[in-house]
Amino acid sequence: MRAFRIFGLSVRDLYEELFMFAGLNLLWWLCVLVIILIPPATAGLMYIGNELAHERRVEWRMFLTGARLYFWRSWQIAIVALGGAFILLTNVWFYVNATTGILQYLTILWIYLLIIWVAAQIYAFPLLIQMEQPRILLIYRNALLLTLSRPLFTVLLILLLLIATIIGGIFAIILILAIPGLWAIASNRALVHVLEEVRSAQSKGEESGKKEEKR
Repeated sequence: MRAFRIFGLSVRDLYEELFMFAGLNLLWWLCVLVIILIPPATAGLMYIGNELAHERRVEWRMFLTGARLYFWRSWQIAIVALGGAFILLTNVWFYVNATTGILQYLTILWIYLLIIWVAAQIYAFPLLIQMEQPRILLIYRNALLLTLSRPLFTVLLILLLLIATIIGGIFAIILILAIPGLWAIASNRALVHVLEEVRSAQSKGEESGKKEEKR
């Protein structure tokens, strides 16, 4: 399965750069204590994760570079992500508590939309780093399209990362020194993988179209 492969590659990347990520993950947790720094610190980790996903050399200074470059954009993503989740959760709560049976059936629709929205977040920060002109609406449009185009891959990878996070919660040292970096690497590898599949499919479609024209 592709999700297992991406997860395995991410674990390998983390292991190979474990010394660097141990320090950066600890720094990320320290930034969590200062709420305003959470999104830019996440962008810093994602910046390094994107470099690794493209098989490029990384160094710890890239964390600061990513946090500085995407300070305000990262907050925009955080606000949109939390705002979208709040709206969807509000609708789920409303329809769950609706007295009319027909309205209660709509709960399923809103839960489905909530799952899609949450799953799309795995691509949001990587797209912020990947795109040359990272407009927030365009980032979320692409994140949702990628999620809908590869739903099983996306959900399975998230489940694998959640399992790793739960294990990290049991062994606190893993949670502190490894898990944030693992999410950053895996989400960027997932984005690069899906984009490569999309480009490959488009290339094959163009080639088949040219063959049809020649006929």
